[in-house]
Amino acid sequence: MVELLKELNRLNLEGKKLTIGDKYIWRPISHLVLVPFIFLGIRNPNIITLISVVSLLIGVWVQEYWILYFMIWAVLDCADGSLARYNKQKRLAYGNGELVDAVGGYMFIVTFWYKIFVVYHYDLAILALIMNLMARLVFLKYTLTYNNTSSAIQMTRNNILYLIYENIEFGSLMLFIFLLAQYTYLTYIFVVSYTMISILLFLYAIFQSFRDINKRYDL
Repeated sequence: MVELLKELNRLNLEGKKLTIGDKYIWRPISHLVLVPFIFLGIRNPNIITLISVVSLLIGVWVQEYWILYFMIWAVLDCADGSLARYNKQKRLAYGNGELVDAVGGYMFIVTFWYKIFVVYHYDLAILALIMNLMARLVFLKYTLTYNNTSSAIQMTRNNILYLIYENIEFGSLMLFIFLLAQYTYLTYIFVVSYTMISILLFLYAIFQSFRDINKRYDL
């Protein structure tokens, strides 16, 4: 089992461009969780993703310590990707993995901000939910649109705005920032900040799209 853990770390940590939270927190923990899954013969990443979605739904339903269930999601969200890469190394693949994983990610956005709305009664949390969805959808659609061109100016992960967004969003450092905001009674500032970052990323994606609308590319 120790060798399996080392192999998971080698495949998913070494030489990878990861967010700070993923590299030093979620992914190392996810590998510890993943080892018994593999040892027990559970090799389908989609199963882990579905378990993570169930964890989110439990987090919405419970009243106390609900944030722990969202942290479980963050661990499992890394685990399913690590398992998929491990399977690829072993020449094993399961269908619709990217689709199922994307559903889990968007479920996090919806359930987390909805829970903030229910617990704190911040109407702004609904706007944060909408802008989080819009920012990611527009950004990803833009990137996919120009994915096959050789000279397109793409908003890749090297973009500073997206780099900031990615490092403090989803399962990266977002949940720890929220806990800090909760402890210091700054949850409303937390909601405002995340709403503004999402709006900025959304507007940047729109601006970039219109800027490139008349550009010609050699395919």
